Amino acid sequence: MGYRLLALDIDGTLLDSQGRLSPRVERALQAARNGGMRVCLVTGRRPRFAWPVYAALQLEGLMVTLNGGVIVDPVTLETLRVVKLPREAVSELLHQWHEAGLSAFAYRDTATPPDIYFAVRPTWEPMARYIAEEGVNAFQVPCLVRSTDWSPLRLSVGDSEPRTLLAGELARPYIDGATMRTYHTRSYDATWYYEIYPLTSKADGVCALCERYGVDAAEVVAVGDQLNDVEMLEWAGLGVAMGNAPAEVKARARLVIGHHDEDGLAVFVESLLA
Repeated sequence: MGYRLLALDIDGTLLDSQGRLSPRVERALQAARNGGMRVCLVTGRRPRFAWPVYAALQLEGLMVTLNGGVIVDPVTLETLRVVKLPREAVSELLHQWHEAGLSAFAYRDTATPPDIYFAVRPTWEPMARYIAEEGVNAFQVPCLVRSTDWSPLRLSVGDSEPRTLLAGELARPYIDGATMRTYHTRSYDATWYYEIYPLTSKADGVCALCERYGVDAAEVVAVGDQLNDVEMLEWAGLGVAMGNAPAEVKARARLVIGHHDEDGLAVFVESLLA
Protein backbone atom coordinates (compact mmCIF):
# COMPACT_ATOMS: atom_id res chain seq x y z
CA MET A 1 0.00 0.00 0.00
CA GLY A 2 1.33 3.47 -0.89
CA TYR A 3 1.03 5.80 2.08
CA ARG A 4 0.45 9.48 1.35
CA LEU A 5 0.04 11.12 4.75
CA LEU A 6 2.12 10.73 7.92
CA ALA A 7 0.20 11.94 10.99
CA LEU A 8 2.54 12.53 13.92
CA ASP A 9 1.95 13.19 17.59
CA ILE A 10 4.55 15.60 19.03
CA ASP A 11 5.36 14.86 22.67
CA GLY A 12 6.63 11.34 23.27
CA THR A 13 6.68 10.62 19.54
CA LEU A 14 8.37 13.30 17.48
CA LEU A 15 10.33 14.74 20.43
CA ASP A 16 12.47 12.88 22.94
CA SER A 17 11.94 12.89 26.70
CA GLN A 18 13.82 16.20 26.97
CA GLY A 19 11.54 17.84 24.40
CA ARG A 20 14.24 17.78 21.72
CA LEU A 21 13.96 17.09 18.00
CA SER A 22 16.85 14.89 16.92
CA PRO A 23 18.74 15.53 13.65
CA ARG A 24 18.03 11.97 12.53
CA VAL A 25 14.28 12.46 12.95
CA GLU A 26 14.51 15.74 11.00
CA ARG A 27 16.38 14.03 8.16
CA ALA A 28 13.94 11.13 8.01
CA LEU A 29 10.91 13.41 7.82
CA GLN A 30 12.55 15.56 5.15
CA ALA A 31 13.20 12.38 3.13
CA ALA A 32 9.53 11.43 3.54
CA ARG A 33 8.46 14.83 2.24
CA ASN A 34 10.91 14.63 -0.66
CA GLY A 35 9.38 11.26 -1.49
CA GLY A 36 5.92 12.81 -1.83
CA MET A 37 4.48 12.02 1.60
CA ARG A 38 2.60 14.77 3.43
CA VAL A 39 3.77 15.15 7.04
CA CYS A 40 1.18 16.54 9.48
CA LEU A 41 1.38 17.33 13.19
CA VAL A 42 -1.52 15.99 15.25
CA THR A 43 -1.16 17.02 18.86
CA GLY A 44 -2.84 17.74 22.17
CA ARG A 45 -0.89 21.00 22.29
CA ARG A 46 -2.63 24.27 21.58
CA PRO A 47 -1.74 25.93 18.22
CA ARG A 48 0.68 28.52 19.60
CA PHE A 49 2.63 25.87 21.53
CA ALA A 50 2.79 23.50 18.53
CA TRP A 51 3.95 26.15 16.08
CA PRO A 52 7.70 26.09 16.99
CA VAL A 53 7.87 22.38 16.14
CA TYR A 54 6.07 22.98 12.84
CA ALA A 55 8.51 25.79 12.03
CA ALA A 56 11.59 23.75 12.99
CA LEU A 57 10.54 21.04 10.54
CA GLN A 58 9.68 23.60 7.84
CA LEU A 59 6.38 21.86 7.23
CA GLU A 60 3.60 23.00 4.92
CA GLY A 61 -0.14 22.66 5.34
CA LEU A 62 -2.44 22.53 8.33
CA MET A 63 -2.01 21.33 11.92
CA VAL A 64 -4.43 19.33 14.04
CA THR A 65 -4.20 20.60 17.62
CA LEU A 66 -5.95 20.19 20.98
CA ASN A 67 -6.64 16.51 20.31
CA GLY A 68 -8.62 17.18 17.15
CA GLY A 69 -10.57 20.12 18.52
CA VAL A 70 -8.80 22.72 16.40
CA ILE A 71 -7.44 22.61 12.86
CA VAL A 72 -5.32 25.64 12.26
CA ASP A 73 -3.28 27.35 9.57
CA PRO A 74 0.11 27.51 11.34
CA VAL A 75 1.25 30.55 9.37
CA THR A 76 -1.65 32.83 10.36
CA LEU A 77 -2.93 30.82 13.37
CA GLU A 78 -6.35 31.15 11.75
CA THR A 79 -8.77 28.52 13.03
CA LEU A 80 -10.36 26.48 10.25
CA ARG A 81 -12.22 23.95 12.40
CA VAL A 82 -13.01 24.27 16.09
CA VAL A 83 -14.90 22.34 18.76
CA LYS A 84 -15.27 24.06 22.15
CA LEU A 85 -16.40 23.15 25.64
CA PRO A 86 -19.86 24.56 26.48
CA ARG A 87 -19.20 27.49 28.79
CA GLU A 88 -22.35 26.94 30.83
CA ALA A 89 -21.41 23.33 31.51
CA VAL A 90 -17.92 24.07 32.85
CA SER A 91 -18.55 27.20 34.90
CA GLU A 92 -19.42 25.38 38.13
CA LEU A 93 -16.48 22.99 37.97
CA LEU A 94 -14.16 25.99 37.44
CA HIS A 95 -15.70 27.50 40.56
CA GLN A 96 -15.02 24.29 42.50
CA TRP A 97 -11.37 24.23 41.35
CA HIS A 98 -10.96 27.87 42.35
CA GLU A 99 -12.41 27.28 45.80
CA ALA A 100 -10.01 24.35 46.29
CA GLY A 101 -7.04 26.56 45.40
CA LEU A 102 -6.20 24.59 42.26
CA SER A 103 -4.34 26.39 39.48
CA ALA A 104 -6.53 25.81 36.43
CA PHE A 105 -5.86 26.89 32.87
CA ALA A 106 -8.48 27.80 30.28
CA TYR A 107 -7.46 28.02 26.64
CA ARG A 108 -9.09 30.49 24.27
CA ASP A 109 -9.59 30.35 20.51
CA THR A 110 -7.68 33.40 19.30
CA ALA A 111 -4.94 34.19 16.79
CA THR A 112 -3.48 36.87 19.07
CA PRO A 113 -2.20 36.57 22.65
CA PRO A 114 -3.15 35.89 25.31
CA ASP A 115 -4.62 32.45 24.71
CA ILE A 116 -4.01 30.97 28.19
CA TYR A 117 -6.01 32.30 31.14
CA PHE A 118 -5.53 31.40 34.80
CA ALA A 119 -6.59 32.80 38.17
CA VAL A 120 -4.57 30.92 40.80
CA ARG A 121 -0.83 31.24 40.19
CA PRO A 122 0.75 27.76 40.14
CA THR A 123 3.13 26.71 42.90
CA TRP A 124 4.16 23.46 41.17
CA GLU A 125 7.57 24.43 39.78
CA PRO A 126 7.23 23.08 36.21
CA MET A 127 3.90 24.89 35.81
CA ALA A 128 5.27 28.12 37.28
CA ARG A 129 8.09 27.88 34.75
CA TYR A 130 5.56 27.19 31.99
CA ILE A 131 3.69 30.42 32.78
CA ALA A 132 6.93 32.40 32.89
CA GLU A 133 8.07 31.00 29.54
CA GLU A 134 4.72 31.70 27.88
CA GLY A 135 5.05 35.43 28.63
CA VAL A 136 2.32 37.43 26.90
CA ASN A 137 0.50 34.25 25.90
CA ALA A 138 -0.60 33.73 29.53
CA PHE A 139 -2.87 36.14 31.37
CA GLN A 140 -3.88 36.10 35.03
CA VAL A 141 -7.44 37.11 35.90
CA PRO A 142 -9.21 37.37 39.28
CA CYS A 143 -11.61 34.51 38.47
CA LEU A 144 -11.90 32.24 35.41
CA VAL A 145 -15.70 32.25 35.64
CA ARG A 146 -16.43 35.93 36.34
CA SER A 147 -13.53 37.36 34.34
CA THR A 148 -14.17 35.59 31.03
CA ASP A 149 -17.17 35.36 28.71
CA TRP A 150 -16.07 32.75 26.14
CA SER A 151 -16.23 28.98 25.71
CA PRO A 152 -12.82 27.37 26.28
CA LEU A 153 -11.03 25.00 23.95
CA ARG A 154 -9.62 23.02 26.88
CA LEU A 155 -9.36 23.12 30.66
CA SER A 156 -6.44 21.69 32.59
CA VAL A 157 -4.79 21.39 35.97
CA GLY A 158 -1.08 20.52 35.97
CA ASP A 159 0.34 19.65 39.38
CA SER A 160 1.29 16.71 41.61
CA GLU A 161 -0.65 13.46 41.24
CA PRO A 162 -2.76 14.03 44.42
CA ARG A 163 -3.72 17.54 43.30
CA THR A 164 -4.74 16.40 39.83
CA LEU A 165 -6.71 13.51 41.31
CA LEU A 166 -8.52 16.09 43.43
CA ALA A 167 -9.24 18.10 40.28
CA GLY A 168 -10.82 15.03 38.72
CA GLU A 169 -12.90 14.27 41.81
CA LEU A 170 -14.24 17.82 41.97
CA ALA A 171 -14.98 17.88 38.25
CA ARG A 172 -16.69 14.48 38.05
CA PRO A 173 -20.26 15.67 38.86
CA TYR A 174 -20.07 18.22 36.06
CA ILE A 175 -18.57 16.09 33.28
CA ASP A 176 -21.08 15.54 30.49
CA GLY A 177 -20.01 12.49 28.55
CA ALA A 178 -22.04 13.65 25.55
CA THR A 179 -19.92 16.78 25.09
CA MET A 180 -16.67 16.26 27.05
CA ARG A 181 -13.85 13.81 27.55
CA THR A 182 -11.17 13.75 30.23
CA TYR A 183 -7.55 12.58 30.48
CA HIS A 184 -5.34 12.01 33.51
CA THR A 185 -1.75 11.57 32.38
CA ARG A 186 1.83 12.01 33.57
CA SER A 187 4.36 13.98 31.52
CA TYR A 188 8.07 13.32 31.26
CA ASP A 189 8.87 16.08 33.78
CA ALA A 190 6.79 14.21 36.41
CA THR A 191 3.90 16.68 36.21
CA TRP A 192 0.46 15.10 36.26
CA TYR A 193 -2.33 16.61 34.15
CA TYR A 194 -6.06 16.41 34.53
CA GLU A 195 -7.52 17.75 31.29
CA ILE A 196 -10.99 18.29 29.90
CA TYR A 197 -11.53 18.44 26.15
CA PRO A 198 -14.58 18.63 23.92
CA LEU A 199 -15.83 15.25 22.76
CA THR A 200 -13.66 14.97 19.68
CA SER A 201 -10.50 13.06 18.84
CA LYS A 202 -7.30 13.19 16.87
CA ALA A 203 -8.95 10.72 14.50
CA ASP A 204 -11.69 13.26 13.79
CA GLY A 205 -9.08 15.91 13.05
CA VAL A 206 -7.03 13.72 10.72
CA CYS A 207 -10.20 12.61 8.95
CA ALA A 208 -11.06 16.26 8.31
CA LEU A 209 -7.55 16.85 6.96
CA CYS A 210 -7.84 13.88 4.66
CA GLU A 211 -11.10 15.21 3.25
CA ARG A 212 -9.32 18.48 2.41
CA TYR A 213 -6.34 16.72 0.86
CA GLY A 214 -8.18 13.93 -0.93
CA VAL A 215 -6.49 11.16 1.06
CA ASP A 216 -8.15 7.90 2.13
CA ALA A 217 -7.79 6.51 5.65
CA ALA A 218 -5.98 3.49 4.17
CA GLU A 219 -3.29 5.88 2.89
CA VAL A 220 -2.53 7.29 6.35
CA VAL A 221 0.25 6.27 8.72
CA ALA A 222 -0.38 7.57 12.25
CA VAL A 223 2.21 7.46 15.04
CA GLY A 224 1.61 8.20 18.72
CA ASP A 225 2.39 7.22 22.30
CA GLN A 226 -0.53 8.10 24.58
CA LEU A 227 -4.19 7.26 25.17
CA ASN A 228 -5.28 10.36 23.28
CA ASP A 229 -3.63 8.82 20.19
CA VAL A 230 -5.46 5.49 20.28
CA GLU A 231 -8.46 6.42 18.13
CA MET A 232 -6.15 7.91 15.51
CA LEU A 233 -4.01 4.76 15.49
CA GLU A 234 -7.06 2.55 15.07
CA TRP A 235 -8.53 4.76 12.34
CA ALA A 236 -5.43 5.03 10.16
CA GLY A 237 -4.39 2.52 7.54
CA LEU A 238 -1.31 1.86 9.65
CA GLY A 239 -1.42 2.76 13.34
CA VAL A 240 1.99 2.80 15.00
CA ALA A 241 2.78 3.01 18.73
CA MET A 242 6.10 4.22 20.08
CA GLY A 243 8.22 1.88 22.20
CA ASN A 244 7.78 4.26 25.15
CA ALA A 245 3.96 4.05 24.93
CA PRO A 246 1.93 2.43 27.74
CA ALA A 247 0.96 -1.21 27.23
CA GLU A 248 -2.69 -0.35 26.54
CA VAL A 249 -1.66 1.91 23.65
CA LYS A 250 0.71 -0.69 22.19
CA ALA A 251 -2.03 -3.31 22.35
CA ARG A 252 -4.29 -1.25 20.11
CA ALA A 253 -1.71 -0.39 17.44
CA ARG A 254 -0.85 -2.51 14.43
CA LEU A 255 2.86 -1.93 14.88
CA VAL A 256 5.15 -1.02 17.79
CA ILE A 257 8.44 0.72 17.00
CA GLY A 258 11.45 2.01 18.95
CA HIS A 259 11.67 4.36 21.91
CA HIS A 260 11.55 8.11 21.36
CA ASP A 261 14.90 8.49 23.14
CA GLU A 262 16.45 6.09 20.63
CA ASP A 263 15.27 7.73 17.37
CA GLY A 264 12.47 5.20 17.10
CA LEU A 265 10.44 7.41 14.77
CA ALA A 266 13.40 8.02 12.46
CA VAL A 267 14.23 4.31 12.21
CA PHE A 268 10.60 3.55 11.36
CA VAL A 269 10.28 6.28 8.70
CA GLU A 270 13.57 5.19 7.11
CA SER A 271 12.26 1.62 6.87
CA LEU A 272 8.97 2.88 5.45
CA LEU A 273 10.84 4.65 2.66
CA ALA A 274 13.27 1.81 1.94
